[in-house]
Amino acid sequence: MKSKGPRSQSALEPKDDLTLMNAIARERDSQALETLFQRHQRACIGLALALTGHWDFAEEAVQEGMLRVWRAAKRYQPREGSTVRAWLLQVVAREGLRLLRKRQKAAKSMEAGILKMRDAAEEFGEGETALEKQEALSALR
Repeated sequence: MKSKGPRSQSALEPKDDLTLMNAIARERDSQALETLFQRHQRACIGLALALTGHWDFAEEAVQEGMLRVWRAAKRYQPREGSTVRAWLLQVVAREGLRLLRKRQKAAKSMEAGILKMRDAAEEFGEGETALEKQEALSALR
């Protein structure tokens, strides 16, 4: 069989990560994003789960990370010695940490609200007790 010249990449051959990133950036190729996600899904979820400690938070971090990849694909600049996979994991890690900070802030806010409600309830309870004492004293007179 004769060679037909330089071999072009067929649709059946897997594309490398950089080619996929270029397709996402230039052509807004959602299939390229899906392929990239499928290829690195386990690593992304594993990292997010290790960071957040909760499956739902990990899934949210990965989902937000992939959305950020979609939006930032045009700005992606490959660095010497780095890989698309490393960048994806960095994006997911940032999203996981952002999510944790957001959850911690919400928990602190909720805790502060509970403390205020408890203080108000105690004040109300003390006021009610004082009123009851006054009524009891009036009844004795």
